[in-house]
Order: sequence, then C-alpha cells, then structure tokens
Amino acid sequence: MTLTYTDGVDGLFDILGKYLFARNTLDTERAATVAAEVLDAVDQYRAKADATLDMDAAMEGVAQAELSWRSGGSTFASALKTAINNFLTEEVRADSENAGTSVVEALEYLIDAMISDGYYVTPSVVSVTPAADAGNVANDLVVKATIIDGKGRDSENAYAEVIRLEATARSKTSPLSVLGERAAPSAQSEAWPAGSAISSTLTPLTIADSLLTNSGFDDFTVADMPDDWAATAGVPGTAFRATLYTVQTVIMSGTPTAGTYHLKYTDNVTGLVYVTTPLAYDANSATVQAALRLLPGLSAITIVESGSGPNYTHTVTLTEVPGQVAALTSINNTVSGSIAHAVTVVGDTGAITDRGLLIPDSDVQVTLYQNVTLTNETVYAFGFWMYASGAGTVNGTVSLVDGIGGTILQDDEGVNQTLSWSSSAANWTHYDGFFRVAKTVTSPVYLRFDSPGAEIEALVLVVDDLILAPAQRLYTGGPYVAAYPGRLVNAIENKWTLTVANDYAGLWQKDFDREFDMKGNDLLLPSVTTTTLINNNLIS
Repeated sequence: MTLTYTDGVDGLFDILGKYLFARNTLDTERAATVAAEVLDAVDQYRAKADATLDMDAAMEGVAQAELSWRSGGSTFASALKTAINNFLTEEVRADSENAGTSVVEALEYLIDAMISDGYYVTPSVVSVTPAADAGNVANDLVVKATIIDGKGRDSENAYAEVIRLEATARSKTSPLSVLGERAAPSAQSEAWPAGSAISSTLTPLTIADSLLTNSGFDDFTVADMPDDWAATAGVPGTAFRATLYTVQTVIMSGTPTAGTYHLKYTDNVTGLVYVTTPLAYDANSATVQAALRLLPGLSAITIVESGSGPNYTHTVTLTEVPGQVAALTSINNTVSGSIAHAVTVVGDTGAITDRGLLIPDSDVQVTLYQNVTLTNETVYAFGFWMYASGAGTVNGTVSLVDGIGGTILQDDEGVNQTLSWSSSAANWTHYDGFFRVAKTVTSPVYLRFDSPGAEIEALVLVVDDLILAPAQRLYTGGPYVAAYPGRLVNAIENKWTLTVANDYAGLWQKDFDREFDMKGNDLLLPSVTTTTLINNNLIS
C-alpha cells in the first residue's frame, strides 16, 4: 500500500482535516462562553508594561483559574485527539508493518514518506529578536538567539511570546533568570498555544566553556604564535602577535629609615581604586607582590626586584590584566623616603580577558585554523570580541570548513556555515552567530578565522575570547540562546527580552503540534514556501 495524502475524498489529510476543523470549531464555541468581565479583568493586568516577575507570580492564580473555567469542553476535545492519534497510527501501519506501533514512530514514518514523495505543507513564519532593556545599567553582556534548529530548519512550532531575562547577581558570569509567558492548561484548552511557561536560567558562556582550546589567545609557548592554532597566512610576530601586558616600576629612594606606605591601583575598566595593606619602608619584592595580588584583578601579577634595600626598584608586570593600566600611585608615610612611579611598557588596548591576538596592520592577511569535534545537527553558539583602532573598515569571516584550506561546510538545508564581520574604529564590538553541521559531516572539522587584508586601511585589530559552545535550547521545539560576557560586570537591574514571533500560518504544522505534540517530540512536517501540496483549506 502507498500512502494517499489527499485525493479530495478519503486521503489521509482529507480525513485529518475534517477532524481538525471540528476540533477548532469546538474551541471557538468554548471561547464564546467566557464572560466579558472576566476577560477584561485578566487583560487589564496583561497590559501592564512594567510588570515584574514577582507581580506575574502574584497574579498567576487568577489567570490559571480563568483558563480552568474555560476548559469545560476538554472531554470532547480529548476524544477527538485520541481518535486522530489512533487513525494516523493505523493508517501508517497499513502502509508498512515496519512503521512501528507508537504515534511518534508513525509521525516519523509519515515525515520521511512526505519528503520522499515530495509532499509539503505551508510553513509558519517564526523569528526571535533579542533586545537589551532601555533601562539597563551600562554593561557588555551580549544576549543572542536563533529560531533555526540543528537541521537548519525554522522551529515552526515555537510559542509566540516575550521571554524575559534578568541578571541575578552583580557578576559577569552569574546566571540570568529566564521566564516565558504563561502556558495554556493543556493542549486541550481553547487558550492553546499561549506561552511556554519556561522558567530556567541562562549562564553566560566563557572561554572555559569553549570547545576551542586557547580560544582567548592567552597561551603563547612559541613567541607570538598562539598555542593550538595553525596559521596559513600571516607571519607570527609581524602579521599578528600577542598583546602586551603593562609593565611599571615602583622606585623607593632617599634611604628611608622607618614607616610604611600603601600602593594604589586604578582598575582600567571600572575606574575603581584599590589600596594595598601597609607595606614596610624596606619591603622586598615578595612582600609587595603578595600585597598587590590581594587586590581585585591582580592575582597573577609578578614583581622583579633590583637595587639594595631599602632603596628597591620593583618592576611590576601586570600579568593577566588586559589593556593599558595607569601607573600605580602611593601613600607615603615613610621617614625620609621618596616613591616614584613610571610605566615602562604600555600595554595593548583591546583584550577582554588576559591577552588577545593583535593584528597590527589590517592590510596584511591573517588566516588561522583550529580543529574541533562537533556533533551533527546540533546548534552551536559562536562569538568573539574585536577591538579596532585607527581609521577605515575591514571585512572578514569565520567559517566551519572540512580541513585546512578546505571547503566551507553546510547544514542539512544547504546553508554555508560562515559568519561575516565588518570592523571599524568603534572600540569593542561583539560578533556572533550560530553554527550547525549536516548529518553527513564527519568530525573533526575546522574553524577558520580570516582577516583577508584586502582593504588598504589604517586599522589595528585585537581579537579575543572566541567561544564555540553548544547553544542552550529554552525548551524542546523552541529557540536557542547564548549569552557572552564582556568587559563590565552586570548590574542586578539589567534585563533583556527575547521576542518570539509565530504567525501560525502553517495550519497543518500548528494543528499537528497540538494533536500529536510535535514540539515535545521535536518533529516538524516538511514545509516549503514555493510548493505546497497539502492545502490549508483541507482543514475546513
């Protein structure tokens, strides 16, 4: 037997269409029984633009009670659902004894058969748009999302809603709370689909999460060649190198005989000033180093001592402190001693954490590779920071390729896995996107970073914190999301939104989701915009 999808009489979708239309008609009748005053009361609160998460929780009981009151037709709806599920399963089993006995197996068989036979349904148009709240305290945290799944298809069954994210602590890496809009009581409720009711957390990705090694360009065993990377264009030390740490001196003179002093350090990002504990007038380098390492951000600094005590010269290398750091200052309470400060090596601006990769002349091509093992049909978040100084604009790409010098990979839908970036002298910019590899791809694959050097521009670039990691899916069948920390610490007031839009124009897609839990099983009917053979009008 061969599946008959539609013949205008007793095709699979002809019959299902009538049942689904009956189901939708039932919902229309149920919704019409709701008192206008009840709806007005609930809708009045929903219109509150500045509602907090706590307010939502406080009002949830009323909203759920309203939905429960409207669900009186659930028994009949459940009977229709059972009939449709049984019919689909038996229809598929009649076509093939190997199709399995469960509804999920029947659906998988149907999807494969439709693709093989060239039958499609109208797609729903979905999108997700992240946005930072206008009231956010200045921060660098970047929140990104995609509606495209691991197979390269839009997640057409995603709930249309606004998902809210909030910082939970004053930290770069503390999780964000994630809260979706309230859900319908069940798929049998006429209020379905409503929202996801997702309540979870999103932890920002750091280089520790990255599948790339040395993705922060912090390790250079061989001078100016980052560990674990291969370069096919650009000479290390000329076309690119490691950013420099700031080096300073603290010079004690005047041969002090007693007293103490403090060193003061100014954080080059926050502007906050930190002060050491008292240091004896003749403190050696080990003592000064230990005191400075107690200050925030200075835990890895090193000090080399020269001269004879108490007239020491302390040479301070601000290891793991990115950027240009102003000279230390001091509070001098020594007897007859003088303290002088100077910056002897000016650090390179641009790294986010520790070191970065500096490209001093954007006219020179730089191409770097690193191999990485990825799981097929999985969504990976990718992002990096770039600092540009000078004048002009430089364009480049980051791609997944099948080998050094190889071809750009594609996902199951034939989309090239490449991210374009365009950098100009606008300080720090985050570039990001999402990667996925097709079912047929064999790992390891290679990530290629390419700054082609084609433009004649006077730009200096610093690249840092390349992160490639699995994206977090907020719920099965829903959007994928990732967050990347930057230079600044989040404030507890910071908020973001993910606006998920779904026009539900694919009626077959929508109704199949409702009756067969396509979303929960991460399944989609094959859909195209150019050729649609299963007409929406059959649901009538």
